[in-house]
Amino acid sequence: MGWIHGVSPRGITEWFSINEAVGILNNGKDCLGDPSHYHDVAQSKGIAVVNYNVELLSGFKLQLADYWIHHLMNTVWLQADYSIRSFLLGFQWVSQQSSNFQNGLEINQRYFDPQFASNTVAFRLGWSRDNFQMNINYLQGLDEGRFLFPKELGRDDFYTSLPRMWMDGLGKSQVASLNFSWQSDPLKVKTSVAYLSTPDRENFISNKYGLNDFVQCNLQVDYTFNDVLEGLQLTFLYVTRPIYDNEGLSTSDKFYKYDLHHFNFITNINF
Repeated sequence: MGWIHGVSPRGITEWFSINEAVGILNNGKDCLGDPSHYHDVAQSKGIAVVNYNVELLSGFKLQLADYWIHHLMNTVWLQADYSIRSFLLGFQWVSQQSSNFQNGLEINQRYFDPQFASNTVAFRLGWSRDNFQMNINYLQGLDEGRFLFPKELGRDDFYTSLPRMWMDGLGKSQVASLNFSWQSDPLKVKTSVAYLSTPDRENFISNKYGLNDFVQCNLQVDYTFNDVLEGLQLTFLYVTRPIYDNEGLSTSDKFYKYDLHHFNFITNINF
């Protein structure tokens, strides 16, 4: 249980209140297709978080969490994972509702339109042996309403989630992903491929950022130091989207969102 009153959004070194942070990045389109302008409108005081984890039976873990963002929205997150021998089964259900405060705002000032609730489910089947793991995952958006998670606060944690890929702003979408990982300390290698199927890019009720379908491939290599450099981790991340729906895309959309090869060299210091 906790209360978050300030964050430092990704790519920024300064601290901001929740009200200042949400909307610093792209505000997308409202449900009518007009540009949204919700930054610094809701006067949000912070985020209340309640998280409960329990192992009900041997190998069966349950997580229930609630994230309430003042004047914006409420998210209920349920996750159940069951491992037996070398196999893993997982289920996630996420339900979101708008804050009543949003009713009093103009449509283009709303972060979460009260007319459209959001429900999303995800499934996982995994297998592991020694240092090798693999899993196949599937996600389905059940409603027209968008799944919303402010990008300024980080990335969603669905089974299908990958670095440099977000579900934020999408409803009635489908994602399928396949992950392979191998670890032999101090080295860990992970490869992933995911296919995202989105509503029509002109369906702004369910597609906040006007995304098209695409396939994304990731390669991530982590090296964790020990002894005198304990806590230091180096990461190489390569991201590409080799297949995408070309319909209706501008040159800038292709360049920044789809036709890309993205190389990252990351240094983390854990303490």
